[in-house]
Amino acid sequence: MQLRLIKGNIMNELIKTAKFLKGNLILRGCE
Repeated sequence: MQLRLIKGNIMNELIKTAKFLKGNLILRGCE
């Protein structure tokens, strides 16, 4: 049970990071 929670947390962090990086790339491309 604990492992599943940890895995879900890691996935959420990865998704957040990916969105953040993608947003930065888009902003850079617009400049």
